[in-house]
Amino acid sequence: MASAFETRIEFVAARTARARLVEGVLRVRMPAHWPEAHQRSVLARFVRWAERQVARASALPPPEPWDGKRWGEAEFGAYVAQLNAETLRAPLAAVRIGRARHTRLAQANTRTGVLTFSRFAIDGMPDRALRYLVLHELAHLYEPNHSARFWALVARHEPDWKNLRRVAQLHHARMVALGGGQPADAAEPLPAGRADGPDPPMPPAGPSLAGEGHPFGPLFSFVGGR
Repeated sequence: MASAFETRIEFVAARTARARLVEGVLRVRMPAHWPEAHQRSVLARFVRWAERQVARASALPPPEPWDGKRWGEAEFGAYVAQLNAETLRAPLAAVRIGRARHTRLAQANTRTGVLTFSRFAIDGMPDRALRYLVLHELAHLYEPNHSARFWALVARHEPDWKNLRRVAQLHHARMVALGGGQPADAAEPLPAGRADGPDPPMPPAGPSLAGEGHPFGPLFSFVGGR
């Protein structure tokens, strides 16, 4: 069965293999000095990763119309602050829009009171789902976990949270898989046992809830080892 995307490989002087899925093309940057067997293994992993992204995108229902508008940080911060004032009145300090690696829909730093939202998630998200996503993160400023108390707090302000969580996740998956203005990407560190220096660090996940399996990601990141 033919692949749904084209694969292009560039051999480079680097210690980390990276792949990007952009408009139907899997672009792989592969360290030229790696053993050929490891190059093939890593390429196969990237191909499987890309196939999952394409499968997710094709399985999603048709998207709601989107005019291409992107939230500005000040505008979105005002939206979150207003919703917070109308609902949870959580100790919110600041709102940020993430621009580095979009591996989560959103994350809460319960120590600083800062909420960070992925641009992949918030741009074009249906209104009810976006409201739910914001409520979810605001609730974390009271409950830094996903306990029964946390979900009861969310349900107090959004009884249909289960369905809206799915809508939010599907929207994020689509924006990631289809580009969302930026490519999805993945990385593979140096093969074990090489003498070229230490493996590069894992990409930072940001100040998310320590020890929690967050229901909003990662959906597309891939860092493998041997």
